[in-house]
Amino acid sequence: MTRTLLLGLALLGICSHALTSSAQTLPTELPPVLVPRQQPTEADANRTATEALLIEGRMLQQREKLSAAQRRFQRAHRLAPESEAILQAIVEVAFSQKRMEEGSRYALLLVDRQEDASDDFLSLMGAYAVESGDLARGARLYERAVLGLAERKANSQLMATRLRLLDLYTKLDDAPRAAEQATAIQALIDQKLPEVDTIMSANGGQSGMTIRRAIGEAFLSSGDYEAAEEQFRAAIGDAEPEQLDLQLARIDLAADRLAAAEERVQRVIAAKRDIAAGELPYRLLQQIWTKQGSSAAEVRQRLLQELTPQSEANPDDAALAYFLANLQLEEEHWDQAIALIQPHLEKSPRRTVYPMLTLAYWKTHNWDALLNTLSTVAERNRNLSSLQPELEQIAADDVAVDALVAAAEKRRESDAGVTLPTALAIAQIRHLRDQSEEALKWLDVASQIDPVSAAPSQIDFALAWMVAKKYDLGEKALRTASAAKMPKPGRAATYDYLAALLAMEDRYDEALAASRKAIALDSSSAALASRVPWILFYADRKEEADRSYRRLLAQFDNNREDAPTRQVLRQARLMLSSLAKDDEQREEWLEQILDEFPEDVGAMNDLAYLWADGGRNLGRATLMLEQAVDAEPENAAYRDSLGWAYFRQGRYDQAIGQLQQAVAKINEPDPVLLEHLGDALSAAGREGEAVDAWKEAVTLLTEEADADKRASLEAKINATPAVKK
Repeated sequence: MTRTLLLGLALLGICSHALTSSAQTLPTELPPVLVPRQQPTEADANRTATEALLIEGRMLQQREKLSAAQRRFQRAHRLAPESEAILQAIVEVAFSQKRMEEGSRYALLLVDRQEDASDDFLSLMGAYAVESGDLARGARLYERAVLGLAERKANSQLMATRLRLLDLYTKLDDAPRAAEQATAIQALIDQKLPEVDTIMSANGGQSGMTIRRAIGEAFLSSGDYEAAEEQFRAAIGDAEPEQLDLQLARIDLAADRLAAAEERVQRVIAAKRDIAAGELPYRLLQQIWTKQGSSAAEVRQRLLQELTPQSEANPDDAALAYFLANLQLEEEHWDQAIALIQPHLEKSPRRTVYPMLTLAYWKTHNWDALLNTLSTVAERNRNLSSLQPELEQIAADDVAVDALVAAAEKRRESDAGVTLPTALAIAQIRHLRDQSEEALKWLDVASQIDPVSAAPSQIDFALAWMVAKKYDLGEKALRTASAAKMPKPGRAATYDYLAALLAMEDRYDEALAASRKAIALDSSSAALASRVPWILFYADRKEEADRSYRRLLAQFDNNREDAPTRQVLRQARLMLSSLAKDDEQREEWLEQILDEFPEDVGAMNDLAYLWADGGRNLGRATLMLEQAVDAEPENAAYRDSLGWAYFRQGRYDQAIGQLQQAVAKINEPDPVLLEHLGDALSAAGREGEAVDAWKEAVTLLTEEADADKRASLEAKINATPAVKK
């Protein structure tokens, strides 16, 4: 240590002596500072910044400061988005830190740019895109993968990838492309390749049957009926003639061969076999007769006449019974519908029959049976949302509501007592009638029966009341739920909702207390922890909110793979950008969002607008905003930002086009958009239209806080030559 210090001092002395000597020999007049012949462009500045970031990133990577290195590479990517090398560096560093989600997002960008990406990489990223919900992008990647797989004759993978594409195009309702894949799959099958034969023969041949049926569906949707028939025949064969007849009847129906279709369906019905076809034969018959020109009423009568004897002869056929019951309901034959449904409820309790029963019992004034049905649905689903259309009709019927409440009260007073689902059903009906106090009363009845089981419904009602700004009722429901001995996560969520409600009532200290109770019950939840800064922001305690959001990031930012946590932290950074005291801080928070979510068009818009409004980085801002508008063309805010960027570049006609579209896409006029449109029109020499836009903006600025903006607009109007003095 001493020797190192002495050596350092010696070197310092030598350097000092050299500097002193140099200073004594300096010329009295220094040469002029070099000045570039022309000012660097934005592109020049971007290249310089990119190189600096890459150098710094590589140095940090060598020193194993990987997180900092990754951020430098991510910033460099936004300066040079077409560079594959930068994307590869980001993916490499992200995966080495086990930041798999973040790395995968950049891997998607990389594979989009790589013309020579391997088919394995393309397949992997196609699967990731589909898993992320971007089916169209996944299909594009799989399409590229099949080219390489076909070239190297990886037939097993090729078959699997084409099957994925067939499924994707089916989900995307792209019949022509689905048919293309079906044709390609059939070609693979026809080649009798060993790998493909193995796939087709798997599971005792069931795999091949499933594949051929999928191919047949694709051909049917695209209108290639001959090819569809070939596939269904190959899939089903002669072993199940009724199943084959049904599929061929579907083809005949689509091809308008109605007589042939009817003949096949009638043959299936006459066979009286259990073919696991459900209601399909009867629905096909209904469609055929409708397509032949019969009215809906005529078709119903004919179906009832022909199929009722079939149902009587086959009392165990629940599918036929339910089909006929629906027809009887349409005919308003309520008792007949009930008689058809009831024998099958215990063995075949399909969700679709409960709306039918609800309607029938209501129409026949069978209140006890109706209450039982509502209770059954409430017990199974926790609420009655599956009966919403029927419930709205019942709730509007004074007689029905009074009768149902009376029936429930009678049960409540009996020795057996009312059940929890029944109490919840009555609460729901009261709620639909906007009788909130009565709804709360029945919620309390449910809580007295079983407080833990009733708590989720208390929360559901409370959230609905919060939306309706009935905070007193919402608070009562949430406090009841919080007192229930639910598992800790449920109680924590309840306190979190209560905190939000109290904040909406400007009861901020109580809201913070409730939020801290939630956090104490589940300290591992970033979502719960984020409520505290949200309340502080809502209370206009901006500095405290800023500090609280920063603490949230410090606590949870190392949790890189929990998707909900990452979304909470994304929102925290967005809030910090709005709390920032200057543009530099604001930019940094938005840049951090884009570091992790490089295709977040919301952050792109906010950052690019910040640049455009300040007249900075206009080229990058415009590209980012064009990307945002391409991603969400109906978003008026993005079009306004893009129009403003065009305006800042002097591209006035393009600015006017975007701003006019932005104004047209909003339901209520917005003074900011109108001012921007007026500025662009004025710059383009269209003063009269500009004044009209500004004047409309002025009429919208009615608050006292808008006085300065109103005065600014009026000054623009008065300074415009188009205004008559």
